[in-house]
Amino acid sequence: MAEKMDVSVNTISEIETGKKFVRAERLIRFAAILETNVYELFKPDDVLSDNSRDVLLDFGREIKQKIDDLENSYIQKLNNC
Repeated sequence: MAEKMDVSVNTISEIETGKKFVRAERLIRFAAILETNVYELFKPDDVLSDNSRDVLLDFGREIKQKIDDLENSYIQKLNNC
């Protein structure tokens, strides 16, 4: 990979471990070499453990429920006016 990207093996290691920031151009090239798209490099299923993913999904559901509750409360107040 380092050879194809024209960078050092150390640079690839730093990218993989999150120690080095990757510019968009390099990220696009990285995805092309892997024959995928950039989105696939960041899919939660590939990054998060099952437990972390479940926690995030639960949190998302809680936020959605709170938003729904606020919307319903607002609609109810409008109907009472």
